[in-house]
Amino acid sequence: MQIQAEGRLNTITFTQHIGSHAQHIIPLAIKVTMKTIKINEEEYVLKVDVDKALKGSKVAPTKIQIVALQRGWIVIGRFSQVKEQCHLTSAFVIRSWGTTKGLGELAENGAQTNTKLDKCPDIHFHELTVIFRMDVDEKMWSQIE
Repeated sequence: MQIQAEGRLNTITFTQHIGSHAQHIIPLAIKVTMKTIKINEEEYVLKVDVDKALKGSKVAPTKIQIVALQRGWIVIGRFSQVKEQCHLTSAFVIRSWGTTKGLGELAENGAQTNTKLDKCPDIHFHELTVIFRMDVDEKMWSQIE
């Protein structure tokens, strides 16, 4: 069996040579962009690219993330995504950062003395409402289960 790419996005043509020529077009949700590949709505990156991006960073990719949403909402919790729907569990709204060095200080050092966190139910939002996501040092955020 030989796999060859057809000229259309989201289609792979399988060509099988067993006595006669038969073509089977199998639709897959595959999208390839620079340095990423998306298969059935799941995005993958090369480890070497992640390592390059993290070089010099104090914080590794984490499940707990600070998320900035439209309209100024800053929230934190355990992030997950299914298709275009994003979810934060064990969530808090960060009402007041209470830092002198911005959100990065919260990400690396956890909640400060003047930080105000409002516990809330799980948060669900569309991926297009996300301004940015920030990884945190999970050891510093033990209140998020």
